Amino acid sequence: MCTVTYLPKNHHSFIVTHNRDEHHSRGVAHLPIRKTFPNAICLAPIDSNAGGTWIATSEQFTLCLLNGGFVKHKQNPPYRHSRGHIIFDFFSYKGVEHFVKDYSFDGIEPFTLILIQHDGRVVNELVFDGQQIHHVLIPQDIPHIWSSSTLYTEADRLKRKTYFEKFFQKGILTQEEIISFHQNKYDLYDGEGIQINRNEILKTVSLTSISKSEVISMYYEDFLHSQKMSIEL
Repeated sequence: MCTVTYLPKNHHSFIVTHNRDEHHSRGVAHLPIRKTFPNAICLAPIDSNAGGTWIATSEQFTLCLLNGGFVKHKQNPPYRHSRGHIIFDFFSYKGVEHFVKDYSFDGIEPFTLILIQHDGRVVNELVFDGQQIHHVLIPQDIPHIWSSSTLYTEADRLKRKTYFEKFFQKGILTQEEIISFHQNKYDLYDGEGIQINRNEILKTVSLTSISKSEVISMYYEDFLHSQKMSIEL
């Protein structure tokens, strides 16, 4: 359950920032590490419960995962494995087309995967609704925001979209500014703010921001333990 923003920059550069919202009972995630696969080396924080991740970046791709598809679904466990394994599984494939065609999505809970190919800055949105995978391209030169359908109603998502549009109309934005946007706490009165806390039961536990330019870097902030770190690929 989370919120993701995509902010295009000059010369095929971009910034992707992700707020992770979790139930208080979920274990504390491990700080980002370099993880090696046959086809790639990536940076990713690690979910301590299932060993997967919700965000990762390599030399060629950046991926972000949100729980849920187009609408909130009714859970029907058991599932084949955690959705967090999908990102790491992707790095065993040659590219997006091979992944969409050959990966087995059967038995996985619905999800939305944002998959950015660095070469050409191609922004793919993959939505699995529990039955089939839907693959569309998102305009690469327009900022975008996604919010999990499992946590946010359609009205909530529209409010966040409006809030985000008002924010990026300021002009050229830095990574520090988009991080600050994601750190803003939700205000029940005006519906603005990204960081949530629902009675200490479900809250935003961390923020991850990836900057892709000449150098690829990841900023990570653990809100629960006041930990911050930056790491380059």
